[in-house]
Amino acid sequence: ILRMPPITSQYESGIETMRVRYGEWLEGLTLAGYRPLLFSELRQMMEEGTTVPPKSVILVFDPGFRRTYHIVSPILFKHKWKAVWLSDDGAMKMRHREYITFNTARKMIESGGWDVGLKKPDGTYVFNLGPEGNFQIGAKSRGTWATTSGGLGLNPTGKLTSLNYLNVKADWITTDLVNRLEAEIPLEGPVYFSLGEVQNLTWGMTQPTPISFDLAAEPHQRSSVVSWLGTKGWNNAKIRMKGHGLAGTLSLRLRWNEVAASGLQISLTSSRLTVQEWENGEPRVLFKINRPNLTNFNIIAFLVGDHFSLSVDGGADIAIPTPISQNNGNGVAQVYLQDGVLGAARVKDLQIFFNPLPQSAVVFATGIEPL
Repeated sequence: ILRMPPITSQYESGIETMRVRYGEWLEGLTLAGYRPLLFSELRQMMEEGTTVPPKSVILVFDPGFRRTYHIVSPILFKHKWKAVWLSDDGAMKMRHREYITFNTARKMIESGGWDVGLKKPDGTYVFNLGPEGNFQIGAKSRGTWATTSGGLGLNPTGKLTSLNYLNVKADWITTDLVNRLEAEIPLEGPVYFSLGEVQNLTWGMTQPTPISFDLAAEPHQRSSVVSWLGTKGWNNAKIRMKGHGLAGTLSLRLRWNEVAASGLQISLTSSRLTVQEWENGEPRVLFKINRPNLTNFNIIAFLVGDHFSLSVDGGADIAIPTPISQNNGNGVAQVYLQDGVLGAARVKDLQIFFNPLPQSAVVFATGIEPL
């Protein structure tokens, strides 16, 4: 679900800029394989037990200002994109001039290009103005949106409560929007980690072919963090990480819950390897070894259930039987690079291979393999 920005500029130049940007966004989404979906269509799929097509996107306009509608509606029609209009029921009944009228709402639905939902005081949205109406999203006990909404657009389940949405920024270019969505695509098999940019910030991407990249933390930044959101939900995996020229501390975090600061962390310096389990911001050392020449490294790790093992540079496996927290299925993989006492942190030609493993995996003496 993408929450699209309203068009509120008071200047014609700003309006024209947003017209162009909306057109570029929709064209870019289409070229990247994304397709529009309405809540009414999603509801019908749920009732029929139909699988939602991959890369389905629900465009949401909330708040639904009249001015935004008049500008974006012809652009959506031109690019054959449907959208969801969410408006304030009380404001419309009061005929507030910033909002559309009920007559306009019915015409929008009749065009086939819109769902129109009316926001109620309990935080739910009721869709009852068209032939596909008489349903709602959200629940009276907890409203419609998840508390974390705004930063994540992916909704892995078919429920119409506690929904996530991603806030699309008005100054994003098409590459920003597409890269941000690509970062959330769930993994379906082995991938290599790579990097992409959104508004000059580094985001974790995935791709099927081998790739390596450099990371650096400048002295004034002290650290660099990259998350791979596509790994969300994959708590079990085989991971291979290699690179050279390490300065500072490089950490690979698995099953990571950034909000709770919980998960498993493998940390490397030029002379030490440490494995920690983090719970609510508090680390607990599970394993530590001093080893020279870790500036250049090649690590293979297996993590399944409460079993973890790794090997360094082809050496003997190190098995850690201590239970590793499942972290409620968050499963985000993250790389954290932090500078040392002197100079900036860096690592060159970093390559990370991530092979998600099913829950039905078993542990062998030499590692972990799927059944």
